[in-house]
Amino acid sequence: MDVRKRKTIVDLRNMKAAGEKIVVLGDSIASGYALGSGESNYGELIGDYLGADVSNYAVAGYDTDDLLAQLSDEELGVRADIAESDIVIISIGGNDLIHYASNKLLQVAASASCLADGYTSADIPAEPSFSDVSNMIDRDKLKAFASSTANQVTLSSELARMTHHLADTSETDTIGRYDKIIEKQIIPDIESAVSTIRSLSSDTEIIVQTIYDPLELEESYFAANYSDSYGSILRTVQPRFVTVLNSFSSQLNASAAANGYKVADVYTDFSSADENGTKYGWYFTNMQTSRDIHPNQAGHLAIAANILDIIG
Repeated sequence: MDVRKRKTIVDLRNMKAAGEKIVVLGDSIASGYALGSGESNYGELIGDYLGADVSNYAVAGYDTDDLLAQLSDEELGVRADIAESDIVIISIGGNDLIHYASNKLLQVAASASCLADGYTSADIPAEPSFSDVSNMIDRDKLKAFASSTANQVTLSSELARMTHHLADTSETDTIGRYDKIIEKQIIPDIESAVSTIRSLSSDTEIIVQTIYDPLELEESYFAANYSDSYGSILRTVQPRFVTVLNSFSSQLNASAAANGYKVADVYTDFSSADENGTKYGWYFTNMQTSRDIHPNQAGHLAIAANILDIIG
């Protein structure tokens, strides 16, 4: 390509990026939680690449209720930034799933007498985190409980019920037996957030992320770090979690099509398989270094690339 022509293309791209305003909203994934010194979250990576101004209002632990409260707060400055924005990127919904699932898991552990010493069912928070689950469940008690075939059936049944509560829709749950958390809580809250953003800036491009699978581990790591009984529990949980995440992706895409926003399919990016069917979700998270579910630098680079592809 002619040097002058190439320079013209670069100049045009820089002119397009100049003055762009990006607002990032959501949870710990968007905030860059657990990144090391000198590492950048995907909002920063996108801003650097485009030469755009980025305001990141993401907060670790935020769920959809927190996002809606933030968007309605006149004091924070987020509304003013959105009013001037060209792009709004949202990572939300994961904590809604975690809070609900963790509460159910702790309730099951309490009924199976598997809580750590000093804890009772009265101590279970309304919105527990994965850390609460780790601290409140006694692994040895859980291993002993899971050693019985009958108890394994009980655990599997409870996990299946929890999966229905999260992933089912009105079409699949025609009798109305389950809570349908994604359909009844998470998606409506996301749509409310999108509506609020549109009221502040009608032509802002809105991008909402799907949720990746943090339990996708390398087989050799799994075998070396988890006992047979505890490993069997995780192997039961993981496909249930995938069912929930697929339901979230499907419902989010349907909502996006109906409400005029775009979806960054982070779930598929993180879980893509090679020619042998091996998946590498673990490569994008801190799970195999510090048992932390958050994206590492490679994960943030992957999310940034996905969103930049959508932006074009």
